[in-house]
Amino acid sequence: MTKNNYDNCSTMENIEIHCYYDNDLSSHDVENSFKVLQYDGHQHSAIYLFDNCRDIDNLSECYDLSKMTEEQAKFAVLGFYDMKYTTMSNIMNDKSAYDSWKDFLKDTIAGVSIKDEINYHRKFPEYDGAKLLVNIVEVRGYNQGDFARVVYKEEEGFLSDKSKTKKYFEQTLFDTPVYCCIVIDGEDHFLEDVDQYEWDLDDAKANVDKFDISDKAKEWIKNNLPKYPES
Repeated sequence: MTKNNYDNCSTMENIEIHCYYDNDLSSHDVENSFKVLQYDGHQHSAIYLFDNCRDIDNLSECYDLSKMTEEQAKFAVLGFYDMKYTTMSNIMNDKSAYDSWKDFLKDTIAGVSIKDEINYHRKFPEYDGAKLLVNIVEVRGYNQGDFARVVYKEEEGFLSDKSKTKKYFEQTLFDTPVYCCIVIDGEDHFLEDVDQYEWDLDDAKANVDKFDISDKAKEWIKNNLPKYPES
């Protein structure tokens, strides 16, 4: 939606309102916030790495093993192997190439990609004494098939709140944000305190009141903002 007051601008500032659901902005936000590890397919779901862990590739990069004891590392290695297809003798032979069980574990899980682990187990394994550095959350949209798994690192702020984090990922991946730019005498103004993904006309009007413009211009803008932006 685009509106202007050029027919009566002699009595106030020149104003243009551009307000609509912006698919290009949506694509931009996804590309800049996530790395696609796997697209949705017939037998598997989409997997995304959030920006703060987009360089992680394998399981060894998902853990801090520094506080593991040798006994804990040995137990983790034995749990990794399928004893139906190997023997303790074979495992000890592989272990001989390493100075410690912890080094053996780190190298062993380095051979497992995040994508494969999520596809097969849908979560990361837990190892006693090891600290898992990443989280995985399942997110859904409004349409059938809107489903993905997102890997991310917890940080201070919204990423420390699992419900807010999940909502943010679902909005960014499956919703379309509202782009609203109000051009006043050639200068762009944005509604900075309005949620792009949950457009609220009352919030938008309250934001307009903060603009340093004439009262008449504010009134015109508030009367012409859309209740429901166009696609």
